[in-house]
Amino acid sequence: MQSRNPNLTESRVTRGVWVCLIFSLLFCGYFFCQQLPNNPDFSRLDIWGLVLDELLLTPSDLFGSDNDSAGISLPQALTQRAPMVSSAAILLLSAWILGSLTQQLLCPAFNFLWSERLAIRFGTGLSWLSLITLIAGLAGQLSSWVIVVPTSVSAVVLLAVTMRSKSARPPENNQPDSTIVYPEERLPGWGAILCIVLLAIYLPYLLLGSLSPPTDFDVREYHLQGPKEWFQAGHIHYLRHNVYTSFPFLTEMLSLAGMVLQQDWWTGALTGKLVLACFAPLTTLCVYSIARRYAGLTPAVLAVIIHLTTPWTLRISLIAYAEGALTFYLTATTMLSLLLINRKHTNQLSSGFACLLGLLAGSAMACKYTGLVSVIVPASVITLAASIRSYPAMKSAGSMTKALSRFTCLRIVGLFVAGICLTVGPWLARNLADTGNPVFPLGYSVFGGSEWNPEINERWKTAHGAPEHQISRIPQHLLDAAVRNDWTSPLLFAFMLPSITMAFRNRQLQILWLIIAWQFITWWALTHRIDRFWIPTIPLLAVTAAWTWQRSASRVWHRGLILVIAVCTLFNLRFCLLPLIGFHAGLTDITVARQIPVRSDFRELNKTLTTENKVLMVGEAEVFDATFPVVYNTVFDDSVFEEWSSGNPPVSKSATAAIAHNLAENGITHIMVNWFEILRYRLPGSYGYAEFVQPSRMNQLVASGLLSPPQVLLARPIDGFSEQELSILKSLEEGDSLINPSGQITGGLLYKVLKDSTKVP
Repeated sequence: MQSRNPNLTESRVTRGVWVCLIFSLLFCGYFFCQQLPNNPDFSRLDIWGLVLDELLLTPSDLFGSDNDSAGISLPQALTQRAPMVSSAAILLLSAWILGSLTQQLLCPAFNFLWSERLAIRFGTGLSWLSLITLIAGLAGQLSSWVIVVPTSVSAVVLLAVTMRSKSARPPENNQPDSTIVYPEERLPGWGAILCIVLLAIYLPYLLLGSLSPPTDFDVREYHLQGPKEWFQAGHIHYLRHNVYTSFPFLTEMLSLAGMVLQQDWWTGALTGKLVLACFAPLTTLCVYSIARRYAGLTPAVLAVIIHLTTPWTLRISLIAYAEGALTFYLTATTMLSLLLINRKHTNQLSSGFACLLGLLAGSAMACKYTGLVSVIVPASVITLAASIRSYPAMKSAGSMTKALSRFTCLRIVGLFVAGICLTVGPWLARNLADTGNPVFPLGYSVFGGSEWNPEINERWKTAHGAPEHQISRIPQHLLDAAVRNDWTSPLLFAFMLPSITMAFRNRQLQILWLIIAWQFITWWALTHRIDRFWIPTIPLLAVTAAWTWQRSASRVWHRGLILVIAVCTLFNLRFCLLPLIGFHAGLTDITVARQIPVRSDFRELNKTLTTENKVLMVGEAEVFDATFPVVYNTVFDDSVFEEWSSGNPPVSKSATAAIAHNLAENGITHIMVNWFEILRYRLPGSYGYAEFVQPSRMNQLVASGLLSPPQVLLARPIDGFSEQELSILKSLEEGDSLINPSGQITGGLLYKVLKDSTKVP
């Protein structure tokens, strides 16, 4: 066993130490001088001013407060949220049982760290739970029994397997490649205090925030809207009006499972959000494990602090995006990949280790298609490299023949691929059955697809591809990710220089930086470079930053590093308490909090319409808050309004009669048109929207007697629009009709379908 870290240099203060410290300080200084890109009225120096005011006990309301008047006592708040917490606990317990059985069957003898074991069990278990929900939903059996029965059976099998394994064989030898660097190291006093603060105060704050009502557009358009529709229907089926629900939906199935347990789509959605937020501490366990195993206990604690207090970690826990789970599966896959590549002989690992690695890698793609490139590809390269590297060693050892050695290598790769197929295969099979394209809506040029066409595919590729690929602008894009981002942390890149220099003599760091570089390359080359697409790299950057503790044993370096981390952590923690982080309901009354993110037009509709009404939404897809039945389509789906109008260019008598028949046949009582959304989609560089939808058509339907004159739900002053927006507005057929006499543009219009609409000629 190694007793010293070969990467720890001498204790004297060298020129390199000073260079690294100066680089870190200069980077942090540059970072804190920046404006907030998504909130340009504020800079990071303003936040430091707020911190200084509080340290001097000077009150400041620079950023306002979040609904303090709606706050209730802690017991009341917890009582309101207890049903969601209980259901989330059931789902997590089920995941732990399913994951524990998986780990016991595949790697019963491997000497995992406690943190590795927890992360693996919950991670694989949540993936299985998602697949169970998918299969039950496709079979039309969405009930609590689909969770209880598999969990109960797994618990019985787990107990039997555990008892049998205890009396079977001794634990597998876990030496020497995966040894812990400093097994005798004790946690410093300051580290213990910080861990207690984070785990006892900040982590509960993070989890409490996940029970906040959803506010993000994508979440209310499909991340939670898709599960809501399936829950209300009682089964999972193809939603041709919402193309996004054809994505792999590992995380969304957990929200659906929450709805099933709660028997309510809204509280079930909050249950799902709480379960998804648990991916943050699970990722932190992986961060701790990687740093603990290869860098030592102190770097492990520092890595936990850096990752957990990065504002993105809290923000993604407040929003039901897939990136939180994708981040975990990337980090967990990296954790196991390092274990695999650091074995002298791959056959030293249990035969199921590669399968376990494949399960986690496949789960990343089951969260989001990008997991194929960002997780499966690097994990495949590492698995293949480990197999090839082990082949000559096994052959020369004389323990098996050449043919048997080759079979062992192929078995490792085969089990890895099998694990991937088990976790992502069902999602691809569902799409293949629904559309004829396993990766719908991607890959249209290869697989085609019955629900897609070249025109929509071109719009999709344009909207979701990088705007340019100029090599000269790569430094700018790197700064956008590292500095010019509201919710990033300076600590992720402040120690990049010492970390990269250490990587020249450390294989584990080399692998981490290669994976980080791969994430950036694919983010830059293959995506439209949204800031949150960079989130999965944060845990790996946290590890590389904390690893630099071993750059030198000098007090100057250690104290300087602690000072930088302490100052930046103070900033991050204060930032995480601001409204800029996202909607954190805190102890707000849950009934009051539910109404806060609901738009004014939907509040009015929820108040006046009942379940007997049914609204056709035109240009509106953010419909999760609707408590009444809706028919809608996303911007990349065929316009329902156009289809029901038979696609006739003019609103003729025949077209009016056609839409009257279709409205009556589908039970539509109202039509709502959101011209603000349509205007946004038609801006240059945006997604585009069906040209068929024009104000003139709605006006003619009113004139024909099919629809009543509209009720205005949304209106904005005309001076709040840009010249470009006004130009597009005026280019619409009868676009001037959207401007009222008071100088406002009416964007949300509600039309009532008249009772005698079926008699319209």
